Amino acid sequence: MSLWKQIKGLFAENKQQQPETNANSEEKLIRHEPLDRKENFLAYFQKWLASNTKEQMLDWLYAQYQDHCCCGQAEAAIHFMIIPSVSGFVIHFDEARWRPMDFECLFDFFKQQFKQAGYRLQLAELKVTEKDGLQEEIARYYLKPPREFGLAYGEQMDQIFGNIMLTLTKVNEQMINLKLSATSYNDHLYKAPKDFSALMQDICEAY
Repeated sequence: MSLWKQIKGLFAENKQQQPETNANSEEKLIRHEPLDRKENFLAYFQKWLASNTKEQMLDWLYAQYQDHCCCGQAEAAIHFMIIPSVSGFVIHFDEARWRPMDFECLFDFFKQQFKQAGYRLQLAELKVTEKDGLQEEIARYYLKPPREFGLAYGEQMDQIFGNIMLTLTKVNEQMINLKLSATSYNDHLYKAPKDFSALMQDICEAY
């Protein structure tokens, strides 16, 4: 697969192939609101944090990253893209392996891991659109590195891994994928970002 196809596949929104006769149909906005977790989800999430399911999902993810690093290969359910300014992965939902709620918990767990590292949550939104009979639901978390005040003149700020975007996508209420992207600053005001391997260790608790 070419690098450009990897970039498109990892960071583009999910677009379904439609007949040419529907090519000009308009996308209709159904809902656009802050992502607000309800009590039933939060209760499930707390149980998930202490479950074997969480450990199995993180172990699987880190094992896939190791396979990608050593062999350039991983299972079909996940794709990595690692280039100097943008790195990340997309996990395709596999109903034979995971439950939708567990996939959603993994999405929130990643956000929690970055916040514990000092990241600031800049955006938490849910957007639902409809086009050509398909309803797409996209949940997003956007996080930025912590602000640093009182630095000496010329001292560079720590960007950690750069800006983080987490995206969870459903189509017609069916889970599709989970994406993570880390975009670093190419700016003299910032230190070089940490390596993507450190990011994977942090979010997978692989210490």
